[in-house]
Amino acid sequence: MVCTALIQENFDCSSITSSIQLEEDQSINSSPYPDHPLNLATLDKSSQEVAILLQELQPNEGYLDLPYTEAFNWSTIFSKIPHNFPATEFYIVAFRSCLALSSVNSEIFSELHAHDEQAHCEANESGGLLKYWFGVAAPDRRNLATCVWVNRDWSLKASRLPQHNRAMELIQRGVYEDWDLDRYRLNVGGGKQWSITQY
Repeated sequence: MVCTALIQENFDCSSITSSIQLEEDQSINSSPYPDHPLNLATLDKSSQEVAILLQELQPNEGYLDLPYTEAFNWSTIFSKIPHNFPATEFYIVAFRSCLALSSVNSEIFSELHAHDEQAHCEANESGGLLKYWFGVAAPDRRNLATCVWVNRDWSLKASRLPQHNRAMELIQRGVYEDWDLDRYRLNVGGGKQWSITQY
C-alpha cells in the first residue's frame, strides 16, 4: 500500500488480557478502509494483542520531519503490553513520499488511490497485515504511509500480488516526485519493553 489519509479508530484496547478469547468472526478496523476489516481469529495470540493495541496508533505533531521511531505514539501504545507478553518480533514498512506537482488532483492520483485500496484488500485477505496507516499530504506534498506485519514473509507475499504491482507501475510512471521505502524490526516483550530498529 502506498497512499495517503488519516484514520481515527475507537477500538477499546483496555480489554486486552492474557486470557483473551475471540469469536471466529471477530474483526477490527486496522486501516483507513473500513470495508476491509482484520479478522483477529486469523492471527496468533501475540499478533492479536498487538493488532488491537495498534488501533490507538496516532502520529505525533510534526511526524513528517521526525525519525520514524518518534513519528508515532509508540510509547503510549506499548505501555499497555501485558507483563507476561512473550518476546516477539514484527516487521514494519514505512513509505515516505512527495507527490509530483503534476499528480495533485489528477487522474493518475485517483488511480493510485483506487489501486491502494484494492492492494490493501488483497494484502488483508492474504494475511499477516496488522496495521495500515497513511497521513494527509502536507502543503509541500510530502506524506508518510506505514504497515505493521506479523513478519517479513507476509509483507513479501503481499508485494507480489496483482494490485500492489499495479500501484507500483503508477509509481514508475512518475506519480511521485520522490519516494523512499524503509524497513524496521519491531520487538515487543514483557515488562512493557519495545524497540524499533532498522531492518
